[in-house]
Amino acid sequence: MGWPRTALLLLMLLALLPLLPPASASLPKYWYKLKRRLRNHVYNNHPIRGEYRNNETKQYYQNDNKAHIVKASHFESMYELGHKISFICVARGNPRPTITWRKDGQEIPSHKFLKLWEWKLTDSRLKSKMEIDPASQMDKGIYQCMADNKYAIDVRAFRTSYGEN
Repeated sequence: MGWPRTALLLLMLLALLPLLPPASASLPKYWYKLKRRLRNHVYNNHPIRGEYRNNETKQYYQNDNKAHIVKASHFESMYELGHKISFICVARGNPRPTITWRKDGQEIPSHKFLKLWEWKLTDSRLKSKMEIDPASQMDKGIYQCMADNKYAIDVRAFRTSYGEN
């Protein structure tokens, strides 16, 4: 271990000193907080740095016109058998994105209990609503709202499970 490595190790240890627990702290709780702080420090305070391969790649990833879901239903929901399940998805982009719905990774086949609505809110915003009425045990699963245009695809997932009265 040369001098630069030793100095680096010493600096890292000094940086962790403020994170040491007080004598009265419980050890499991302290380790959980330390792990969370270190994880946040690494991901939030040190963004990935680098350069794009070329200008086209940079424009693709930094495009303000890409499809983006701006509002969606809550991630996890419970439903009662025989009642209605509904999901909302609002997306923006230029050109205005299209919204498709999936269940467990597959496009949802139309059936008499499934209803889909779309509203063109502006030239760049689209709202979609999916309802299943009445809901059965087979409707349990992971639903996805997928917005896409020529620049990007954005997906939000919703987990449903049922409960009984």
